Amino acid sequence: MSKLIDIQNGFQGYLLTGEIADILPAIVEDDLPKEKRLNIYFDAYRLRLLDITQQDYSKTLILLGEEQFEHAFLSYLKAYPSTHFSARYFGQYFSQFLKDCAPYSEYPIFSEMADFEWALMSTLDAADAPLITQAELNNLPEEAWSTLKLSFHPSVILKHYQWDTPFLWKSIENNEAQRNPNLLEEAQHWFIWRKGLRSLYHSITPAQALLFNSMHQGLCFHECLEKLNDIMEETEIPAFAISNLQFWIHSEMVSEVIVQ
Repeated sequence: MSKLIDIQNGFQGYLLTGEIADILPAIVEDDLPKEKRLNIYFDAYRLRLLDITQQDYSKTLILLGEEQFEHAFLSYLKAYPSTHFSARYFGQYFSQFLKDCAPYSEYPIFSEMADFEWALMSTLDAADAPLITQAELNNLPEEAWSTLKLSFHPSVILKHYQWDTPFLWKSIENNEAQRNPNLLEEAQHWFIWRKGLRSLYHSITPAQALLFNSMHQGLCFHECLEKLNDIMEETEIPAFAISNLQFWIHSEMVSEVIVQ
């Protein structure tokens, strides 16, 4: 092994899998045996990724406990080895791993908490975009409303959780007395987004989720109102829709109003 690229690939393979055969010939041996020298990097790589994952999922860490979290991390590293040059994205599948793999899958709150924590972080990474003001909405001509469409800020995420996950997250964040998670009778919908430099979250009703999803999918305002007919009284729909539009704009969730 002499080419730099071969050495780099061999070293990367060793860090990811522990397979030593391809890199061992390139290691110079002195007072410290080759295997021990390599093992320093092998352990350091895992410890660094473990530290990053613990920071990214600090509340999930508390739910699992340090020992179980470390076991989960090592299994996750095997199932989802890092493929990105930035360690920021290493943990992006951790929630899915906890959902799919026993024994963690037996406790859905682990996966939900990890999903919520990743969503909060993702809002901070989302691209910047213009924001629509209430004044701009007010200045729209009346005839524009039926075909109006919205483009939402890139940070806006809609989630639904079967457990009281955001409330439990807040409880842990505030160092409140430890409690058990609560299973909800029906899944709760949540907005998660960035306002300024802060990640925010807000619970919404099924009707609000339907309106958002309809507009997010590119339906015009009139089509969105028609979808609400199945779950709301027709006379309540216009005021309901306008109220939600105002909330979205006030909360800095709308980037563009499209008038056709």
